[in-house]
Amino acid sequence: MSSRARSKKLFLALLLPSLALLLPLPSAAEVKPWDQEAVTELAVQLTNKVNGLRKDLKRGPGSSMASMQEYARYEFMDTLRLIESETGYLARRLRDGEGQDETSPVYQRLQRLVRNAADLGRRLFIDEPTQQRIDKAGAVLDELAAYYEPSVPSEETATSP
Repeated sequence: MSSRARSKKLFLALLLPSLALLLPLPSAAEVKPWDQEAVTELAVQLTNKVNGLRKDLKRGPGSSMASMQEYARYEFMDTLRLIESETGYLARRLRDGEGQDETSPVYQRLQRLVRNAADLGRRLFIDEPTQQRIDKAGAVLDELAAYYEPSVPSEETATSP
């Protein structure tokens, strides 16, 4: 087995299960009653865990991958930038007293970004320290998901007039 094939197997074994942690389990019957303080605290925790992931990824081992994988790496990093921005925005809106109805569109957009990042991440090698940070952020996102409806509108629905 080539070194490249071993690296790919190791990547898949380590990354895929932990990226799945970022996606909340669908359980419509178990949406918790809204708790502004708890949700705000979770959003702040999520922001703190997500901030700096791009820097960690940039500091990770350099890529000598083919150009398609290099493009995926840049797209992944840009998606992380958007996730950092959305988590901060969600936390600010919650701190300003906005509730579930007002913040649900931001939360739903964040879920779409996380799914996109998980798809992109399947094509990349991510070092262990960065992966641990992703796992921790995923755990907080799971807690936050309990306060929002689990159904996420599709891109077409979200952008239709």
